[in-house]
Order: sequence, then structure tokens, then C-alpha cells
Amino acid sequence: MKMKKGQAAMEFLMTYGWAILVVMIVIAALWYFGVLTPTTFLPERCTLGTGIACKDHKINAQKDEIYLTLVNGLGEGIIITKINITGDGNNYFQQCNVIPKTDPNCHNLCLDGCECDYPGGSQTGIHIPNGGEETINISCSSITNYNGKAKAKIYITYYKDTSSEVMSKTIEGELLAKAG
Repeated sequence: MKMKKGQAAMEFLMTYGWAILVVMIVIAALWYFGVLTPTTFLPERCTLGTGIACKDHKINAQKDEIYLTLVNGLGEGIIITKINITGDGNNYFQQCNVIPKTDPNCHNLCLDGCECDYPGGSQTGIHIPNGGEETINISCSSITNYNGKAKAKIYITYYKDTSSEVMSKTIEGELLAKAG
């Protein structure tokens, strides 16, 4: 009796073992070529915490730049002092910094060294009035020629324009977009 049970198990493995091996190789090949990567099936999105909305986004891999259009819905004007973008376990978002805009009158567009007069005094940053929107250009050092969907965390540090930088808050979000 023991001989027949062992023989049946061996016949089963020999008969179906090859089929199981082929299926495993096909699954490994699909995973290797990115067909089974979950991000390829997910829609593009840019989400932030309550109060600041990400209206639009774009990753320009040829120029190593990310564009975010932010809308202020906090009920008061804000000054954005810092935007940090970090990759989610990857190396294609490194050294991402906001590219400062310059305006001789310093209206709503300054960052890093441009001091503007707002209701709360002289502040440095990008001013977005209540209900207003601003497109911000962010430069990264290592997304050139990246092809595919990129996932990253966004951290925006801001304070109300009637307050001071001491009262800064950081809002966290996520970006999932195709680099192009």
C-alpha cells in the first residue's frame, strides 16, 4: 500500500509539475517587464491634505522638473516657504527644490531671498491669496529620461500671511504621475 501512495504522489508531481513551473516562469516574466506593477494600473493623482488642493501636475523628465498647480482653500492667504518631494523607495526624486520666480514688484511670486510686503509684514515665500492658485516649478536632479509612472511624497511648509514663519505648518501629500 505504501508503495502505491508514493507512486501516485510522484506521478502527480511529474504530470503537473511542469505546468506549475511554466506558470511560475510566465508570472515572473510579467512582473519583470512591469506588467504586474500596481502603479501601471492606477490613475494619475496629486493629493494633499485639507485646505490646499493640487489642481494639476506634470513631471517633465527631459528637463528634470515637476509642475504643481496649488489652490489655497484655507480661508486665508498663505506663504509657502518650502516644498520637499521625496521618492517612495526609489532614486528618481533627488534634490528637488523650488525654482524661484522673480517679479520686480514682488507680487505673489517670490521664494528664497525675495522679501515681499504682505498683510502680516515682510515675508519670504510664495504667496497664494485665499481662493487663489499658483503654478510652482520644482527642479529635481535625477528624473531625466525616466519612463513610467513615478510615485512620490510631497511636503509643503506654509504659514498664514497674517502670521509669521514661526507659526509654520507642514502638509503632506502624494503624487503619482507618468513622467513624460
